[in-house]
Amino acid sequence: MYIEPQNQRLPIDVLMANFNQKYNAKINRLTIPDAANKSVLIGATNPKTKEPLYVYVNPYNGKLLGERNMAVAQFFTKNVQLHRWLLIRNPGRTIVGIATLIFVIMTITGFILWLPPKLKALKTGLTISWRTPWKALNYQLHNVLGFYALLLLFVMAFSGLYISQEWLRNGVNKLIGEEQGTKTPKEQAKSTSLIEDSLQDTLHFYQNILNSSYEALPYNSEVSFSFPREEEGNISIGKYNYDNALGARLSETAQFDSKTGALVEVEQFKDRSAVSKFRYINRFLHTGEILGLPLMILYFLACLVGTSLPITGTIIWINKINQRRRILT
Repeated sequence: MYIEPQNQRLPIDVLMANFNQKYNAKINRLTIPDAANKSVLIGATNPKTKEPLYVYVNPYNGKLLGERNMAVAQFFTKNVQLHRWLLIRNPGRTIVGIATLIFVIMTITGFILWLPPKLKALKTGLTISWRTPWKALNYQLHNVLGFYALLLLFVMAFSGLYISQEWLRNGVNKLIGEEQGTKTPKEQAKSTSLIEDSLQDTLHFYQNILNSSYEALPYNSEVSFSFPREEEGNISIGKYNYDNALGARLSETAQFDSKTGALVEVEQFKDRSAVSKFRYINRFLHTGEILGLPLMILYFLACLVGTSLPITGTIIWINKINQRRRILT
């Protein structure tokens, strides 16, 4: 993945030719990092196994550095599937949706139960007394830590419901002001051909497209170079725009004709519909990436608290059951 930076990069056409010379596989994606010390990642489908194939290539000398370990990617893919639908698709999605909806309701009702009857009692809901008996300490851990993690846990759960549950997504979209399926407005770019009659342009067809993308989206970031599945489709170049108040990586794309290299259209985040903007930002609300590493650390801590709440809550419930039994006997 990491290489020694040099002065001059090779055209991506050369990197692709080196890849094809060894693998003879149709390339469907290139990831070109912004960092000078990182290699280019070429994605394709293995013609023999039909499995995804990713190869790291040195952009300075064109050397193939090795294949990506797909076991790591598959591990995280399975984790996402487990997280979203318990590895059983539709039934799992329903189960996770119901559980998450219950969790959202419990955060709201939990906050109502946390509210002190008098302002003087507010301190007891904000501090933990570590020298109290274990039953009281368990209650304080549930009550106090739950309050501090409440807002972040609610945002995580609600944003997750929006991602996975169509009924909630449609309702929120209508509140925002657009019906589901409204097309995102796109800036129609002027069609300009990149191809000239010179031999160099012919050899560097894809590099010329890449260079043109920096004119269409004039900022530095990692570049995703996606090839169309159909011959008549467009080449899509995606970049991330960090120039925003939230510090989030806003996805923007430039589309090029795969035959002529002409710039077809540019889609910038600011030109998207309100629903499209919210759907995109919601994902980063769900993961905590929207404000960068500090919020992600707070999300991590809130998740630890959220994991503890069923445990401390169950202990509170058992203690109340035992107390009622003693009263009755």
